[in-house]
Amino acid sequence: MKLLKSTRVSVFRRFDAFCISIFAAVFPGFLNSGSALTLSSPTAQSGVVSFFFDSIPDQLFTVQSSGSLSSGWLDASYYLGTGAPISFSAQMTADQQFFRVRITAFQALELSPNSPTLATGPVSLPDAVVGASYLEQIFPALTGLPPYTMRISGFPPDAVTLIVTSNQTANASVQVVTTGLGLVADQRRQFTISVVDSLNTTNTRNYDLRVIAPLPQIAIDRLVLKAGEATNVNLTANGGTGPLSWSLISGTLPAGIVLSTNGLLAGTPTADASELNEDGRYTNIIEVADSFTDRITGVLSARKATNAVQLLVRLSYVLNIRASRTNGPSLRQTCFVCHGPGFLPDFEPLSALTLIHVKSGSGAECGTSRVYVAPRDPSDSLIYEKVTAPPCGERMPQGGPYLSDQRTQRLARWIRELTNLDTD
Repeated sequence: MKLLKSTRVSVFRRFDAFCISIFAAVFPGFLNSGSALTLSSPTAQSGVVSFFFDSIPDQLFTVQSSGSLSSGWLDASYYLGTGAPISFSAQMTADQQFFRVRITAFQALELSPNSPTLATGPVSLPDAVVGASYLEQIFPALTGLPPYTMRISGFPPDAVTLIVTSNQTANASVQVVTTGLGLVADQRRQFTISVVDSLNTTNTRNYDLRVIAPLPQIAIDRLVLKAGEATNVNLTANGGTGPLSWSLISGTLPAGIVLSTNGLLAGTPTADASELNEDGRYTNIIEVADSFTDRITGVLSARKATNAVQLLVRLSYVLNIRASRTNGPSLRQTCFVCHGPGFLPDFEPLSALTLIHVKSGSGAECGTSRVYVAPRDPSDSLIYEKVTAPPCGERMPQGGPYLSDQRTQRLARWIRELTNLDTD
């Protein structure tokens, strides 16, 4: 047996704790404090070790045991010092061959966390976020006299569970947990946690937990507009606490378009807007800010997110292709001399329906099966072929001057951007 009646008794200090070690050698890693604490000679009878030691008022005495001198120390018993001797006895096992006493200042029973508190008194726990896992612990913070008994009353927000763990031990706690699924944004509830220690002292606190939406995230990164066509689009965001506020951080919106603070992108893009850099593309950094408030003070503390949003302004047949434009194919001006009203292809109407999916007339050099404009496919559109490298008949305009590459590319772009629903 490792515990002997003749065992040396030494008192050591590490940090702010005294340790009385009962074994045949000095416990490694502890410095001799020179302090003295009266300890009886330990006895061991029928496998039960017993000893007693003086106590100090308002000090917490923790007897610890281990099966090894170097590690594995566990709390075996707790005592509140009164000035009278304290008696301890325990069955020796493989895990309890060595004993020591730890002395710390006794503190009244308290729950942790105990701050921050709302104006009405409850302790505010960190916000739970919809869709995110959550774990907070409420525990006695090693105050009072263990072991502790934890109790719960009231209900947390939906999909949040209160779980008592290691109850009636020194490690008792209440876990506040959720996977994040099923949480309801803006829901806020309070519940009560009580703890009772071995002195039958009770401490009770009310706790407050709020559920919030996740950070706002702009849900769109590309919008397609069209020159001359009215736009009325609401930008959207996922998450965030409404109402949301929108702003343009950098970049330039297409001429004719404005962004309001409520996220409405409205107006009518101009012909010039669609011809920017010959691609009509605008890259803007958009910011959205929510109406999130601090859970303690209720003061607005907006959360912000930014995203690059690309706007494409498509070409309009009436404004960019048929009309006379700088560097434009200006089909009416270019082709109307030969192709008057009613003569296919007809460039007089303010509609592209005289060209889109319209086949060439009878007797035409290219036959009757060719389509003047095939949406999204310049190479299958007879008009584009005729002004570049026609597979049949002469290149147009007849006898020249022919359209420049820039003009033909604008015509090709208009065709590529067309949809089957377009009439312009």
